[in-house]
Amino acid sequence: MGELEIALGRVKALSPLNQRKIAAVLGALVADAASQPLHWVYREDAMEKALEGAPDGCPEFLSPPANPYYHIDNGEQSPYGDQLMVLLESLATCKGFDEADYCKRVYAAFGPGTAYDSKAKDKSHSAAVSSLSKYPLKGKWRNVTLERFVGNYAEGKNMCDVLEAMGDENDDPDSIARLPPLVALLAGCDNMLDEAEKATLCLQACDMTVAVTKAACRIMERYILGDENPVECVMKELRSAGHAHADPLDQAVASHLHAVSNNTQLSVASATKQFGKA
Repeated sequence: MGELEIALGRVKALSPLNQRKIAAVLGALVADAASQPLHWVYREDAMEKALEGAPDGCPEFLSPPANPYYHIDNGEQSPYGDQLMVLLESLATCKGFDEADYCKRVYAAFGPGTAYDSKAKDKSHSAAVSSLSKYPLKGKWRNVTLERFVGNYAEGKNMCDVLEAMGDENDDPDSIARLPPLVALLAGCDNMLDEAEKATLCLQACDMTVAVTKAACRIMERYILGDENPVECVMKELRSAGHAHADPLDQAVASHLHAVSNNTQLSVASATKQFGKA
């Protein structure tokens, strides 16, 4: 019997709750690897052309990749998946969220001397298309969230203080992608959202990012706990007066969730055109 079969056997022996916790983390990693060939395809015509070559219209693990900025082997984690792994390792070591340990690990995973420390690229992935003659690069890409964290951490600065002083406008989805291990660990605990917000603020502090991340964590938690209709329940919760861990942007987030939930029949191309892409 191989290692995979042994591991799956151990998972099957766990309670349904713990099985769902493991599935949440593994599912996030598989989804990240499956989607990385289509990362950062901002032009709609380029996205449509890439999807034309997808078998049966399914874009998972697309080959060849359509990412215009970097190419890595199919099945590898993007910077989002690698961020998830860093948080998972920190949680496992510290038996909970520890800001200092987590930040140290982020720097060690994405800082100088790592696969992400490329001097051949611009600091941000948002360069104009006209200047991308040297892209896609072969290898890992340190996106803007990680780029600024690494620079500030190297100077001994606390990222939370830096972001508070500068006013963070970075609404990238890193925060949602990296948090499934924390939600899985603390699902059903009163401090889950508090710890999720702390982990988010280590790298990002945009008001909308924080609000959307907390809503995403609420949804993940309800799926893990086995609730029926998690999205509907969270939309109702965000709209209710006096709900726990309320955020000033909860109403806006609930409205966006409602719009998305009413359009689940859309194709990938139509959905990204209407709701955005990353």
